[in-house]
Amino acid sequence: MTAPRVAADTSRMFVWLLIAIVLVGGAAAIVNDAAYDGGLFDSATVVSVAALSALALYLGHGFLRGAKSGEWLHHALIWAAIVLTVALAYRLLPLAAALRF
Repeated sequence: MTAPRVAADTSRMFVWLLIAIVLVGGAAAIVNDAAYDGGLFDSATVVSVAALSALALYLGHGFLRGAKSGEWLHHALIWAAIVLTVALAYRLLPLAAALRF
């Protein structure tokens, strides 16, 4: 593998790691609220910690790697969309479950 190829693979893997952190935190919160009525842990804290952890990793990686601002902004927007989707799912799934007839 050439150096640019290794760098591209590392970036892809890193983005998947960030996605996994956010999705696991969101899934844990949804399961906690749906199956255990929030009895295991504070779900909002878990979602917040997952989002902030992924954001801190992303910012640290971008600053240390010296990414161009265009690439950095593009990936930041993708990351923000994923985080907002998980946060909305966490907030809206209990509402949707309550609307069942």
